[in-house]
Parts: sequence; structure tokens; C-alpha cells
Amino acid sequence: MIIGAHISIAKGYENAVNEAIKMDADTFQFFTRNPRGGKAKKLDFNDIEIATKLLDKNDMTYPLAHAPYTMNLCSSNEKTREFAKEMMKDDLERMEKLPSYLYNFHPGSHTGMGVENAINIIVETINEVMFDEMKTVLLLETMAGKGTEIGRNFNELKSIIDGVKIKDKIGVCLVQMV
Repeated sequence: MIIGAHISIAKGYENAVNEAIKMDADTFQFFTRNPRGGKAKKLDFNDIEIATKLLDKNDMTYPLAHAPYTMNLCSSNEKTREFAKEMMKDDLERMEKLPSYLYNFHPGSHTGMGVENAINIIVETINEVMFDEMKTVLLLETMAGKGTEIGRNFNELKSIIDGVKIKDKIGVCLVQMV
């Protein structure tokens, strides 16, 4: 079993790894940017190199990146969808420079456009932002199913996965509350 926690990267990746080491974690999860906003901190490649060495030295599993909660790939608002797509595209480009190969995100909420339309938009967006040489795997996070959330059951997640072109770079993150 691999155990970790959400850890802030506000003070850098090295600090986050050291925090995980202090709590005897095997890994950790971090937000790629402010979880409620869109700005991402500039990457510090020296910090990333030190963090990568610390992860390897301590036999830690590479951390899991989590997209911000504000990212909604299937909003009925076109500006919200475009903002989400640009955020995801930027995150995936940044992920290629980090010691992390897993990118977890909430598929979104259709906000009235319907499940089928939302799934088609999510698939289209994912196919636009993914690229052949990427090492990062996108993980669709399961959702509770409240309101208009997409990803509330395995059929919805399967529909998204079936439409994604790069099959070896898409998966599911099953969240269980304990």
C-alpha cells in the first residue's frame, strides 16, 4: 500500500518532499496551481532536481499532481471551457518537467447541457491537449454524482476513456473517503 497526503508546493517541491518524509509517507499529492484559481507558480528547475533526488534516495513513489477544482472541461459556458482547456494544456506541458507522471482531474459539471454532450466535449478537449510524446498519464477522478457532475459512474468514465485517442495515457483515480 502506498500512503501519502496533500502537501503544498508553495515553498517548493524540495520542501514538499521533505514534509512527506517527515510524516513517513510513501508519496504525496499536490495541486499544480492554486486549487481555486488559475495562476501557476514559475518552475524552479534547481528545486525540481533536488526534489527528484530526494524522492529517489528515499524510495518514494513519484507524487500525484491534482488539477485545480475550478477546471471545468464541460461547462455550458464557452469561456469557462476555454479557460479549463488552456489550464490543462499548460499543466500537461509543465508536468513533463516534474518528477510526477500522474495528473488527476475532475471531469467537470455539464451545468445543464446534458451528460452525452458533456462527455463529447471532455473527450474533444482531452484529445486536443494530449500529445504523443507525453509521459504524463491523465487520471479521471470519480465524482460523487451530485448535481450535474460527470464521472459519477463507471459508464460515464468508460465513455470518456473510449473516446480518448492516446489510450495508454488515460486512467481512473478512484477516491474513497475513510
